[in-house]
Amino acid sequence: MDLYPKSFLTALSSLLLTCGLAVTAGCKKSPPDAKSSLHIVALAPLTGPGASLGEYLRNGIELAKEQAASRYPGKIEITVELLDSKDQPQEGIKALQTALVHKRPDVILSAMSSVSKAIVPIAEREGILTIVTTTALADLTKSTKTVLRIYPTSDDFIRPIATHMSAKFDRVAILYVHDDFGDRNQRLFGEISRGAGKQITA
Repeated sequence: MDLYPKSFLTALSSLLLTCGLAVTAGCKKSPPDAKSSLHIVALAPLTGPGASLGEYLRNGIELAKEQAASRYPGKIEITVELLDSKDQPQEGIKALQTALVHKRPDVILSAMSSVSKAIVPIAEREGILTIVTTTALADLTKSTKTVLRIYPTSDDFIRPIATHMSAKFDRVAILYVHDDFGDRNQRLFGEISRGAGKQITA
C-alpha cells in the first residue's frame, strides 16, 4: 500500500499508534488496562553520503514518539532500535538479520530505495509490518502483504517536471544517480519526454 501524506510526521505518529494498539489487541494475555508496547527496528543511513537524511528520519521518529505519548498518555511504550544501513542493501540486510536474532520487532521502518527493496523479501517472509519511506520505487509494495510506503512515487516526482520541460524545450539531457531511485526516475523522464516528441540528447 502507498500513502502520500502532507505531513510525514502526522502519518508516522498515526502509524506508530495504530501499530501499538494492534499489537496489544493481538495479545490475548494482556489485561484490558495494560500499556501497549511497540518495538521498532529502523534502518536508516546514519553514516555516509545519506547521513543527513538519516538524521532527519531519526528526528522524525523522536517527534512521532513524543506526539504518540502526548495523544495517549500512559497507553503506549515505543522503543526504537535505530540501525545504520549506510544506504547499502547488504548493510541493511545484515543489520536487520542481526536484529531479528536478538529480538523480533513488531514493526520495521526502512529508508532509501535500494535498502528497502533488499529487505522487503525478509519482512514478507517473517510477516512483519514494514513501513518504507524516502523511496520512490513504483512497484515496491506490489504483491506484498506487510509493506506500507509513505512517500511519493517516481510518477509523483517526475511527471510534473517532465511535462513542464517538454512544453518548453525540444532537446533534453538527463543527469541522474545510478541507483534504483535514479534509474527509475531517468526511465520515466525519458518515456514522458519522448512521448511528447522531444529528443533526449544524453
